[in-house]
Amino acid sequence: MATLASLRARDFLSSIGYSQPNDLSIEEMVWSLGIILKDEKIEGSDGRILMDSDSAIITVNSEIKYQPRKNFIIAHELGHYFLHRNNTKFFSDTEKTLSDWKNNNSLETEANDFAKELLMPEFLFSPLCKGKLSINLIKKLSGTFNSSITATVLRYKDLGDIPIAIIYLEKGIVNWSFYSHDFILQYLPKGSKVRPGTVAYDFIYNNVELSENPELIDAVDWFPEDFNIEKYSKWKFYEYCIPVSDLGLLVCLWGF
Repeated sequence: MATLASLRARDFLSSIGYSQPNDLSIEEMVWSLGIILKDEKIEGSDGRILMDSDSAIITVNSEIKYQPRKNFIIAHELGHYFLHRNNTKFFSDTEKTLSDWKNNNSLETEANDFAKELLMPEFLFSPLCKGKLSINLIKKLSGTFNSSITATVLRYKDLGDIPIAIIYLEKGIVNWSFYSHDFILQYLPKGSKVRPGTVAYDFIYNNVELSENPELIDAVDWFPEDFNIEKYSKWKFYEYCIPVSDLGLLVCLWGF
């Protein structure tokens, strides 16, 4: 079901005639609204927006060099502009707020939903993500839409046709997890520690280099407390891990 944030993003894209990936850059979208976009060093922030009812200034930390990351930050700030400018005039976003995908009542989650639809519109993304899931597909989609791997894999979770779990770890602790509706195991408590037997554990605690290819792991090593684990105790998943910061690790699990 489309959220209010995603519907607002669709309306904006329609209003500017967006019909193909990268028809317009995110910078051009900003300029079309008369918003000032600045690139300068910001202490303690990745991006921020100062706005009133009909104007705004978006600033992106110039220390960030990865363009898909910058694109997401700008799209996130645009989400605040479209959704929140009548309530709050200033947002300063950090890695933490930009990683807020889980809190359904959060203004940051709403801005992320807006950014996801703005950068990877459903009507363009959905036809390209059908069929066998692979990391190459995720990377191809990321390149097509100039979006970060994290945002892309979360978008695949929404629109792809292969059951997938996406888990975000910080220092080996589960920070959040998302599942496509048909992923068979879904109980992984926030705050739980990554377990031995997983690719993530070996990378974090045993300094094992991550493979370029997904590796088969036992389902029980990720979901020992799930109510259905006895039924699926012999199942295996593909696991692929992507470092997304000095402390953060994105884990993707899917069937084979």
